[in-house]
Amino acid sequence: MQEELKPDPARYRGLHGNAILSRYPIEHARIYRLPVCHDWYQTEKAAISQLEKGKRIGANKIFLERIDREVRRGGRMAIIADIQIPEVRTGAATLVAAHLESKCKPACRTKQMDALLDQIKDDDHPVILAGDLNTTG
Repeated sequence: MQEELKPDPARYRGLHGNAILSRYPIEHARIYRLPVCHDWYQTEKAAISQLEKGKRIGANKIFLERIDREVRRGGRMAIIADIQIPEVRTGAATLVAAHLESKCKPACRTKQMDALLDQIKDDDHPVILAGDLNTTG
């Protein structure tokens, strides 16, 4: 199993994920899996749509950029952790590192954010929410 989960060096450009780095102690860290808005397993393994083919041809001809398919393991998630910070009034802050879905309509990112906020609504510490929210102005 370890051999099967090992990253393919030819595809290192696609390695990514969530992380919290802190000089203060991290306590009560947990992963919260966000509601699914796009099935990376099903649709990315299937044949690409005509629209996607057109996007790729255009990107290649106009920008000389090749668009690769993204086949992923795992899913969209957030890491939620209490960070012990002496300077904070409560002695700790809750840090959330979120990664919302990019291949969906804004309504589904709203659904993901609502679910995430529901997870931290009863927290007694100040909350810092950061990450890749995959949204535009």
